[in-house]
Amino acid sequence: MGPLKGGDLLLHQSPDPDPFTFEEKMATLDKLDGQAKTYFTLAFETGARIGELLTLTWNDYDGKYLNIDKAIVRQVLKASTKTYIKRKVLLTPRPKEVLNR
Repeated sequence: MGPLKGGDLLLHQSPDPDPFTFEEKMATLDKLDGQAKTYFTLAFETGARIGELLTLTWNDYDGKYLNIDKAIVRQVLKASTKTYIKRKVLLTPRPKEVLNR
């Protein structure tokens, strides 16, 4: 019997997220340098999506906040994020240190 005949509709459910632990993040960052360290520090600390991180410029950083308002989707620059919501992310000391080097 097919999923739509006489039974419950089978829905695809994504597995629960399995985020890195603090120790896993630190172990990863300790092995990186340069742009890779900057990228992963921002990814871990801000939760920004890949396409959002790839569009960041120095104009998006004011020394305290990171403005996330655009993204790359399928190799096309979009003037908005996936959710169409601009975000101003207050940075913790770790990403500020990496950016201010």
